[in-house]
Amino acid sequence: MDIYKEFFSYLKQNYLVENGDSILLAVSGGPDSLAMFDLFCRVSDEIGLDLSVFHLNHLMRKEAKNDADFVASICKEYEIDFFLEEVDVPEYVDRKGLSPEEGARKKRFECMNRIANKHLIDKVSLGHNKDDQVETVLLNLFRGAGLKGLSGISPVSYWKGMEIIHPLLIFSREDIEKYCDFRNLSPCIDKTNKQKIYTRNKVRHSVIPAIEKEIN
Repeated sequence: MDIYKEFFSYLKQNYLVENGDSILLAVSGGPDSLAMFDLFCRVSDEIGLDLSVFHLNHLMRKEAKNDADFVASICKEYEIDFFLEEVDVPEYVDRKGLSPEEGARKKRFECMNRIANKHLIDKVSLGHNKDDQVETVLLNLFRGAGLKGLSGISPVSYWKGMEIIHPLLIFSREDIEKYCDFRNLSPCIDKTNKQKIYTRNKVRHSVIPAIEKEIN
């Protein structure tokens, strides 16, 4: 299943990239970010983007170093600049009283912002997909969000002046997994995504299936 044409059209229709843009790709090594990396490499051949990759080793799983090594290896293969940050997120969340999800997000954004500013990078790209969009809207609804929160993830957003693009929002998790198979990509699999220990996972594995089964 080749989603490249749809990806390219989505970039153009939403003005996410321009010829010659420098883009920092946030790549965890999972299916979403690996598919995004592959798609951008193909786009770059057409419109000449300056790509680099960021990876955060959050020290939250014993496999985290393997994930970092994997992302480093594909960047070396494609001769793309690789920025690795290692942060003790478990210690950080304990000290700040944050959830693991929020702590990892804060540290990831801080690192990306610092790298983008230092290297004069135009945009940062994240691999959120259509399923993430649904989960985000429901989480915002449950937390009492206003209209902005209920609108979910925008194709373009900003964090402390850093422009962030979300080029995979039109694709489902299933679409992305099929693309990885089609392109013979071998993403890292985060086993904690299956565990109901994080709020988002509870929505993903309990709430959404119940809504689909009982309502729509």
